[in-house]
Amino acid sequence: MTFRSIVLAVALLAVVLLPAVCFADEMADAYQSIKPFFDRLNNPSVSAGDRLPIIKCGTPYFLQARVLSPEYRQALGYTAGTRPYMQELSKQFDSPGGHFRIHYTDSLESRHLIDTTYGDHNSNGVPDYAEIVARIADSVWVHHIGTLGYHEPPNDGETPYGDGPRYDIFLIGLGEGLYGFTQPDEPAIVDGTHVRLTSWMALGNHYENFQGYEQRPIEAVQVTVAHEFFHAIQFWYDAKEPCTDANCTDVKQNPYWMEMSAVWMEEETYDNVNDYYGYLPYYFPYVQHSLRSFATSPPGDWKTLYCYGAGVFPIYLSQRFGKEIIKKAWEYCGEVSGSNFLESAIQAALHDVTGGQVDLPYAWTDYGRWLYFTETRTRPGQFFEEAANYKPMIPMNFELAGEMYPYIRLYSSYPIKPNQTGGYNFFPDGFGFNYLDFKTASLDSVLTFGFDGTSGNYFDWRLSVIAFDQNYPTTPVWVDAELHGDKDTFEVKNFNSYSDIIVIPTLVNPDLKFLNNQYRFSVDDTSIVITENRIAYGPSKIILSDPQESNRSLLVTVRVVEDATVDMKVYTAAAERIFSVQKHVDKNDEVPLRWFGKNDHGEEVSSGVYIVQIRVNNDDKTFKVLVIR
Repeated sequence: MTFRSIVLAVALLAVVLLPAVCFADEMADAYQSIKPFFDRLNNPSVSAGDRLPIIKCGTPYFLQARVLSPEYRQALGYTAGTRPYMQELSKQFDSPGGHFRIHYTDSLESRHLIDTTYGDHNSNGVPDYAEIVARIADSVWVHHIGTLGYHEPPNDGETPYGDGPRYDIFLIGLGEGLYGFTQPDEPAIVDGTHVRLTSWMALGNHYENFQGYEQRPIEAVQVTVAHEFFHAIQFWYDAKEPCTDANCTDVKQNPYWMEMSAVWMEEETYDNVNDYYGYLPYYFPYVQHSLRSFATSPPGDWKTLYCYGAGVFPIYLSQRFGKEIIKKAWEYCGEVSGSNFLESAIQAALHDVTGGQVDLPYAWTDYGRWLYFTETRTRPGQFFEEAANYKPMIPMNFELAGEMYPYIRLYSSYPIKPNQTGGYNFFPDGFGFNYLDFKTASLDSVLTFGFDGTSGNYFDWRLSVIAFDQNYPTTPVWVDAELHGDKDTFEVKNFNSYSDIIVIPTLVNPDLKFLNNQYRFSVDDTSIVITENRIAYGPSKIILSDPQESNRSLLVTVRVVEDATVDMKVYTAAAERIFSVQKHVDKNDEVPLRWFGKNDHGEEVSSGVYIVQIRVNNDDKTFKVLVIR
């Protein structure tokens, strides 16, 4: 054999083996990513007493396990096509509504021993905990299927392990921090173009040790049943939605839409529990990442909990367009093999519920605006219904490797040149957001903004523009009716009543996955030349009983020509100082100071005339204000 023949043979062998090697590596990586979950599930006593990271839902781990090779499945202890707890959980109780069969054990030797602390008050031989679970499950069935109109889960009556119309729930010892899971059965049911799966649900045999639920463990049961039963329903609409390719041949699974819509469903069912609040810290500080972001390891990392915090996206869809849009989206998911929620399903659902008036780019950029106005930025009566409780809000700064970097980029000096804007740590992935905040105090009458997506025209940039007065949270937010794109230059005018203009760049091309997309921008020099310190104030009369904040407080706005310390002091007519506040202001910047008619102890002052002194470095301004109780 010649040298050339040897080289050619080696090259051909590499072509044949490389895909297999890569596939094997992916299989091994997938196995390693879910192994800690199965270790924890199969041996809960190993980590007994430890405060383990929360695993909101075990369903994604079973979806990942079912596409692994038999060897990896066996190593995990994963058994497909069986109900592994059926023999040990030998006691059964059928729910009053006839929709569920609850499996449990009262054996003192079993780690799955049902919680008996609730007793058996009706003396029917069934622990009350099993009856409580059954009543909750019946209520969830009525809500999901009866009220919202979803299809019931596939009937497992034709499988060797199901009992037909009743859906099986097993009460097992899940260990601390794992709420529950819905395990799909094998094989799949092929119904025309739809692929469906029967399933069963596992719940914990107690929840009183769960963080935040020590005094309300039944509420943990409620949200878990609502969440997991929606997974069972999802398996009727589209069992292939988690697949990352149309034929489900790719090892990696991504059930991001399954999980975030199940979070929406639990909130829709039990609005007072608010379990999803606990996952918002894993979403709001990371909104530059794709909505598709998902991982099964390491437990407790932001990537593993991101999709649960991102449940605010279907919450937005429901509050903005009505509850029906979530069901419509799932119906359209089932029309395409593999994941297609962002690719086509949500666009079709938006078209149906709005009569074609709203498309995905509009809805997505609108959602970006809703995300901004949470916690202390909340505008009452606008955006999310529970926005004030969404903590933390999108941060101004973010820590990386022990150092703080700007997350929301803030500007108050102009012009801004393109070469000043390229250095940034948080450029958005596809379906991620950035926020640019431009202070208007030093602008004249127009903000002229130019945008340049440096990656080229392939990326589908959309820029939403809003303006508002941060000092008056009850006033409306101005929204630019036009969505701007790459290479656009546009102007924002007539912003005298607004303190901030926010530009929100995002990418809405469903074909983009997890790219980090850079851009540059510019703002022309239309700034006001500040030659002296300026102090504005109002109103001159404070009515403490007035519901409008602007009428029951004094607002002083100070704009400075150089770095300065600004003091505000309030005195009685007898020259007794009752209130003071001090702030630092950067050169050419502006600071608001507010007095709510209270003294330094937080007590409302009496009606009368008060003297207000504003000092900017060594400059003073004094004026009077009338307070009426």
